[in-house]
Amino acid sequence: MFEPKNGQSLQVSKYVLSLFIIAILLATFCPGTGATARSRCPKMYGHLILSAKPKVNWSACRLLKAELLRANLRNADLRNVDLRFAKLTGAVLTGANLSGAKLMGANLSGAKLTGALLTEANLSGAKLTRANLSAADLSGVNLAKAKLSGANLNSAQLSDANLTKANLSDANLDSADLTYATLLSAILNRAHANNALFELADLKNASLVGAQLSYSNLTEAILTGANLTGANFTGVDFGETYPEGIDFTRVICLEKTGTVCSAR
Repeated sequence: MFEPKNGQSLQVSKYVLSLFIIAILLATFCPGTGATARSRCPKMYGHLILSAKPKVNWSACRLLKAELLRANLRNADLRNVDLRFAKLTGAVLTGANLSGAKLMGANLSGAKLTGALLTEANLSGAKLTRANLSAADLSGVNLAKAKLSGANLNSAQLSDANLTKANLSDANLDSADLTYATLLSAILNRAHANNALFELADLKNASLVGAQLSYSNLTEAILTGANLTGANFTGVDFGETYPEGIDFTRVICLEKTGTVCSAR
């Protein structure tokens, strides 16, 4: 029969102790893991969840395809939650913390997300038609191919967000911060983005037909190939370097050398 030497027994003991310490640290600093997380995650009846309520803690819960239509999740802790393809139409998520959440393909049409925290969340392909995201923090969020037509993003923080091929038609982006945002081939037709920040934003091949951009800041923004037909550029600030090679012939109210222009 094999009998471990004293040195081997000591190594095994150290290994077991290390695993025990790691488990304690995970439970302490990562409350979304293990049995604790499972015990506070809601029960799903099929895909239906009946226990939604304000200030609930569902951080790191796996709620794939959950049905939470018009659910009241005001100020809820939903950090790193998995809500891929979930139905959240008309849900109240005012002030909720959705940082790092997985919401790919989710339906949040008409949802109320005023002041919500969605930093680094993934909403690629999500539907946010007519959703209220005013004053929400969407820094670094992935909204590629998301549907945001008619959404309210007034004063929202969208710095470094990925909005590639997103549909923002008729959206309200007044006073929003889109610094460093990627809007490749995005659709912003008739969008209102007055007093918005587009510094260093990438708008290559974007469609801004009829968009309102009065007094916005487009310093060093990339507009190559963008469709600016009927866009209102009254008082737009391009910084010290005026963009070259851009077709401004169909833009309403633009002066190359001044900050204020008169409509044609």
